[in-house]
Amino acid sequence: MRGRCGDRDVGQRGGTATSIMVIGRVLGRQRHQEATTAMDDLQTSDGSRGTVEYLAALRRRWAIVAAAVVIGGLGGFGLSLIQPKLYDSNTAVLVQATGAPDTTQLANSRTTGINLDTEAQIVKSQVVAAAAQKILKTSDPVGDLQSRVTVTVPPNTEVLTIAFQGATARAAQAGSQAFAQAYLDQRAAKATKDLSTQTTALRAQMASLNKELAAVSAQIAALPTNSVDRATATANQGILTNQITDIGNKLNPLLAVHVTPGAVISPATLAPKPSSPNLLLDLASGIFAGLLLGVAVALLLERADDRLRSAGDVHRHSDLPVLADIPGRQLTGAIAARGGEHAQHYGRLRNAVFSELGRTAALGKASNSKRSNVVLLLGAAPGKATGVVAANLCASLARPKHPVALLCADPDSSSPTVLGIGDRPGLAELLRFERDIGEVQHQSPVCPGVYVIGPGAALLADEDLVPDRLGDIVDALLAYSDYLIIETRPARSAADGQALAPLSAISLVVVELLRAKRPDLVEVTHEFDQVESPLTGVVVVPNVKSVLAARLAPVPNGAVRGGAPNAGYRPEARRPGPTPAGRAGVMPTPRGPASGP
Repeated sequence: MRGRCGDRDVGQRGGTATSIMVIGRVLGRQRHQEATTAMDDLQTSDGSRGTVEYLAALRRRWAIVAAAVVIGGLGGFGLSLIQPKLYDSNTAVLVQATGAPDTTQLANSRTTGINLDTEAQIVKSQVVAAAAQKILKTSDPVGDLQSRVTVTVPPNTEVLTIAFQGATARAAQAGSQAFAQAYLDQRAAKATKDLSTQTTALRAQMASLNKELAAVSAQIAALPTNSVDRATATANQGILTNQITDIGNKLNPLLAVHVTPGAVISPATLAPKPSSPNLLLDLASGIFAGLLLGVAVALLLERADDRLRSAGDVHRHSDLPVLADIPGRQLTGAIAARGGEHAQHYGRLRNAVFSELGRTAALGKASNSKRSNVVLLLGAAPGKATGVVAANLCASLARPKHPVALLCADPDSSSPTVLGIGDRPGLAELLRFERDIGEVQHQSPVCPGVYVIGPGAALLADEDLVPDRLGDIVDALLAYSDYLIIETRPARSAADGQALAPLSAISLVVVELLRAKRPDLVEVTHEFDQVESPLTGVVVVPNVKSVLAARLAPVPNGAVRGGAPNAGYRPEARRPGPTPAGRAGVMPTPRGPASGP
């Protein structure tokens, strides 16, 4: 794989580290302005952002939603198979005035004289159901018959549609007809009873008046012609005659009434197919229920999942600026190819680092002016991404005659593998005085301008990270390196970041998407705030699936790999003074570039 280490074409065109930093500051400010604008846009579009987030969550959990829809559809299909077949049959009944006066009838918007809503309830009443039971000659409970009948009223008509549901088409037909007949019989019986009650009452009144009239007539016949009592009796006779006439006028129409409760205008027919189960309806209901359940489960799982999935998540859960957002679904564990998309993003990260280092130096925030070019890099969560970012950042910072040093304090880091160093003695042996710095420092065969001190073969313990020793090592590395990248373990694994933060000018946290979680980002931010060395920014990268070992081209015998671009340059030329007393073995004489792994 062809790397882009050193950006040799840029170096060959000239330029100094100072001009690079100036350019970096300008580009870094632009980067910060773009990030701030993007953050403002996110904050001003909460509604649309919420919708987009929900859709993105459903897209990520599409398998759950799809499974729920399939299960719902299968459930609806299974329900259709196990449901008993039921048939419906309808009878249309025209409701007519019975002819008998009924003071309980109320006009409404449906009819001009009959309340069909009331009549519909009468059809479903227990009285009518009991009569239908007798007609059907069935032992089914009255309540069961009531539950199987449905009455509807077509708009702007005086028609009742009586539907009955049965286990067979003939049972449904017989039930519908029985309820229609029972309703008409009940309506006729009620009308006849009302009519009989009224005629009986009128006849009783007429008989009483006729009796009184006979008595008055006899009284008139017995009184003298010019008697006052005769005149009074004659007047009463006229009144009684008028009352009898009025009653007769009421009675005669009633005696002529022929009760007509209504008529069946559309008899029940045999249903050609079952009305239940309805396969399409059951399928649609099952699919819809499955969709609702799937969406609910997907959103609940998404809410319970606290993994960071995008730079937007980092913005929402942290105040730290995102200095770089490496795109893609996966991050290749290797040096990015020159001219590629990832190489461009690492270049932007380099410019942002230039800007932050320059700003820190201008504000005098570095604990030591010699350490104004030290960058601390750690992951929000354990993983390979921090090592990949560290290696690519070193490769992006390195220039001909302006080397970069990488001090790796993470035993699980992938940066030595990416830079072609592999497992060699490193920081652990150096801190335990088992090796000197010249023996553990190796020039990367992939990026000649990068010098690496790996974590070492021995297990690095917390007590090994003594700040004074580390400070001497940092100063020794800065003696012949323009920039120093310190890679340490994530906050979840150890407190190395807190210990090393005072040695650096800026501190960056690497968020590996789908691996780092919201509590991880909060925890690392809190830990750095505790030591008054707040984090500078965040580098967001995709999930790293695998780390690729550097593939090196053959080197002729006697040649130094990567030495041509740095011909004539030796780190000894920038070596500091003698090793301080009491620090023997910590700052030995630096070695020149290694000839390979």
